[in-house]
Amino acid sequence: MMGRVAIVDGYSTTRFLLAALRERGVECVHVQSQSDMPEFLVLRLSFG
Repeated sequence: MMGRVAIVDGYSTTRFLLAALRERGVECVHVQSQSDMPEFLVLRLSFG
């Protein structure tokens, strides 16, 4: 593992950044700044 990054409110096109970071061995942690994010945004996020 090269390191760890926190992605804040990583919705929409961030999934491409996530894939690139993972390919390079970077561990990613998602931080959600609000407890009530719109469902359509939350459904797009996949850290699995």
